[in-house]
Amino acid sequence: MLKSFDIYNQNNILKIILALNLLLVGTGSLLYTNRLILKLEVREEQYVQLYVKAVEYLYSSSRPDADSGDITFVTSEILQANKTIPVIYVDDHNQILARLNIDGLHEGMPPAEEKVLLRKKMAEMSENHAPIPVDRGDGSHGLVYYSNSNVLRQIAYLPYALLAILTALGILAYLSFSSSRRAEQNRVWVGLAKETAHQLGTPCRH
Repeated sequence: MLKSFDIYNQNNILKIILALNLLLVGTGSLLYTNRLILKLEVREEQYVQLYVKAVEYLYSSSRPDADSGDITFVTSEILQANKTIPVIYVDDHNQILARLNIDGLHEGMPPAEEKVLLRKKMAEMSENHAPIPVDRGDGSHGLVYYSNSNVLRQIAYLPYALLAILTALGILAYLSFSSSRRAEQNRVWVGLAKETAHQLGTPCRH
């Protein structure tokens, strides 16, 4: 029985050690992932701000009294460089002037259906990020709606996937230790039963 008690205590200690390790790994991973997501969100917002500045620059360069200069860098390197962040640009009458990287759009889509999809996307975007105003330089203002890129949205699900994996590992470890403990207890009871039967079968000597 003493051996069984020692094994039982050892199993409990191993369970505690395993639980603490899983807790530390899970907490550390969640904190790191959340920190990474926040950094990526800030970076994408900064890029959208740069996109807005580029649009404003194009408007200011298009005015008759403005020195347009070379705007090739703005059009080719900034406005067209965005390949991941969904963006919808509307004027002060809420008319859509541009859209980039919108899921669900495809060639040949009917204009009415496209408009409904874009309006729906704008509503979803405004729930997560406030639209950024665009100064058109003539007293009017547009708005740029945007949302996180697909890569960032996928990373956002990583903590939940990691938590599910760690929970599954914890459950498997618990079942393994419980099964080992029951097997050891069964061996002890079998040994006690054999010893009892042996004692009962041995005649007493006076």
